[in-house]
Amino acid sequence: MKPQISLIKLSLIQLGGIVGAGTFALPAAFQSMGILSGSAVYWSMALTVLTLHLLYTEIILARPDLMHARIPGQAGMLFGTPAKIFAYAIYPTKLIGAIAIYIILGGGFLHTLITMVTGAG
Repeated sequence: MKPQISLIKLSLIQLGGIVGAGTFALPAAFQSMGILSGSAVYWSMALTVLTLHLLYTEIILARPDLMHARIPGQAGMLFGTPAKIFAYAIYPTKLIGAIAIYIILGGGFLHTLITMVTGAG
């Protein structure tokens, strides 16, 4: 039997990902775009992600057999073997891309922080 994740823990995991990405990306985006353009882009992206998450939730609730499978398994059940293979292949690319973005943004943040603390630059 698989362990159950509480709604609170699941929400905190999602919140951690959102806050972590926003900590590095949002200040840079707002600085380059300005407050009005940055706000428009932010809210349109937030509504897009919210819509996608709600659609995904509706699919999972409509098909209880999908609840205990991960995304590649769900893709296989819904769209067949090619979709399952694609989902397995895209995961490492997504993971490496996310890690690269965090390294780049985190490096920029650390450079700014160290420069401010030490006065070097």
